[in-house]
Amino acid sequence: MIIGVTGISGTGKSTVSKIISEIRNAKLIDADDTCRKMQVPRKSLF
Repeated sequence: MIIGVTGISGTGKSTVSKIISEIRNAKLIDADDTCRKMQVPRKSLF
């Protein structure tokens, strides 16, 4: 089962996601954290 939690900033998505993952004993994947890890630092254009 995959559960996606979406919403605007400050609505408690992270809190709800953590609670769900603890109740279901499931892995929690934070998309924002994953994106940050995948980004390469910007290099100068010159």
